[in-house]
Amino acid sequence: MKLCLEIIFQGQALAASSLWTLVSRHTGDVSRVLFFGRYVASKDLSKQLVRKGNHAFTIEFDRERIEFSTLTSWNHQVLRIISDEWSCCAPEDLVRSLSDHFASFLQASFYDWNYYYWQNATDLLEFRDSDIDVSTLKLRESGLPPPLDSLIVDTSGNPSRRVLRPGYVEMIGSPMWISDAFFSVSEPTVLRIEPGELRL
Repeated sequence: MKLCLEIIFQGQALAASSLWTLVSRHTGDVSRVLFFGRYVASKDLSKQLVRKGNHAFTIEFDRERIEFSTLTSWNHQVLRIISDEWSCCAPEDLVRSLSDHFASFLQASFYDWNYYYWQNATDLLEFRDSDIDVSTLKLRESGLPPPLDSLIVDTSGNPSRRVLRPGYVEMIGSPMWISDAFFSVSEPTVLRIEPGELRL
């Protein structure tokens, strides 16, 4: 089963090289990684990240894929670690380490990648190409002007939907970690929990 740890950082100031330095301490002994489709020695990766602008990366090794991106218009950054066999580290250890080192840590969620993917898929062609029956799916208009308008899957009622919001991401997983800062950027309609209940 493919699992994913998704971590959201507030703002856009986190440098990819700094993040990779910390994440790599939890990945075990990896001498070479696939970096944007090219093999690079792990020891040279920080320099490569700086050369590429230091705001994003896609790194693969063994059965792990690590993605980091900056979503400028939403004012947050996203780190995803996707693995076929979650063996790199305990998710809570990595979240604790990142939240201790980076004040911009906002939230994190651990989930089944395949379930999450289909909970958020909207393109009917994807469902049909995967031989998934679409007759019971709730549909809605895409909202695009003609000739791009079409019917898409309505994911608004799905429990594991993922919705980008200014400064944070509306999502769930099991387990989840939420910082105190989350409540200052989330919409007032978000369920409020007593401070400390979902924190590390």
